[in-house]
Amino acid sequence: MLPILANGTPDHDDMSIIGDDDVMPAGWKGHIILHRDRIAAGPADQVLTIEVRDLS
Repeated sequence: MLPILANGTPDHDDMSIIGDDDVMPAGWKGHIILHRDRIAAGPADQVLTIEVRDLS
């Protein structure tokens, strides 16, 4: 996973989603913070923890 994230988050072509009180346009990636310097410094076999929060 680290080599994939080193180049940024992957693109996608999902459709737009319209909810009761929000809209997510097609291809929306959210607010992702990648520390590329930290990714590059870690070995490829290092355990990776991904923290995701749902603020809805």
